[in-house]
Amino acid sequence: MHGHLAFWGAYGMIVFAIISYTMPNMTGRKLFNTNTGLLAFWLSNIGMLGMTVAFGVAGVAQVYLRTKSGNRIWSGPKEIQVHFFILICCATLFTTGITLYMYEFIKYGRPSNEVLVD
Repeated sequence: MHGHLAFWGAYGMIVFAIISYTMPNMTGRKLFNTNTGLLAFWLSNIGMLGMTVAFGVAGVAQVYLRTKSGNRIWSGPKEIQVHFFILICCATLFTTGITLYMYEFIKYGRPSNEVLVD
């Protein structure tokens, strides 16, 4: 569970930061700071956090129920089905956030007509 959050925080968000900050500076594009961009940031992060928690809780519940049943054949998916419904909801939030991020980058990503001079 902690590995996914660390991966997302350390690598995923730094890639978005590089794209959002350095690409406009290198190509002469407009820097953008909009409400849609902030919404994209929060949706993607809340979605990732929710997916991580849903997977973690489902895993703990699965191990507990498997141990409780005495390692017999267990019909576990019915008992932990709600966690995967939450996972799908959080994955939808995450996907919406990333889609909004890409939309914003493409919308404001057109190069400006100004020539960059050092």
